[in-house]
Amino acid sequence: MSSKLPPLGGLFPQDYPRQGDDRHPHYFTVLRGDTFELPTDEKTGVVLPGEGTPFGRCIFCHGTKNDPVTGIPGTTNPHGKDPTAPFWALAPASMAWESAPGVPLAGGQLCANLLDPNLNGNREPKDLLHHIKTEPLVLWSFKPGTRPNGEPRTTPPISHDAFVHAFDDWIADGTPCPDG
Repeated sequence: MSSKLPPLGGLFPQDYPRQGDDRHPHYFTVLRGDTFELPTDEKTGVVLPGEGTPFGRCIFCHGTKNDPVTGIPGTTNPHGKDPTAPFWALAPASMAWESAPGVPLAGGQLCANLLDPNLNGNREPKDLLHHIKTEPLVLWSFKPGTRPNGEPRTTPPISHDAFVHAFDDWIADGTPCPDG
């Protein structure tokens, strides 16, 4: 399955990836481009990540591992058809975490979206836990390598183990969402 984007302008806020701590639009006017069907590892259905435009697929630059020379990140998907192939894509548009271009969702709305099966790949909380434990791009964020200038990329403020533990506690508490 494939979807085509209109020319630049009037795009859905997440029709282009963001990068860096300041969340600037991806260099080189990279766009979501075509989507592809990706069965969820949790067997809850199919999601539609963006693979870039025909002339700018994500994997044209993003390889199987972080490149220490260029700083371009990469990874593989051990659960995919070819576990040795590059795996890099833009999250499905339904999973956008922005309320407007460049404006992240507030906690309550992010929480509600995360729990909405229509927006999260038809995942229940236990499936979301599996996703954050095993999804290659989630795991990459905890070991993101270096920037093109050789400086380490910023990692989340807690370890992956602490994140998984907090997520598990949140599920045990009934997945409450904050107001607002």
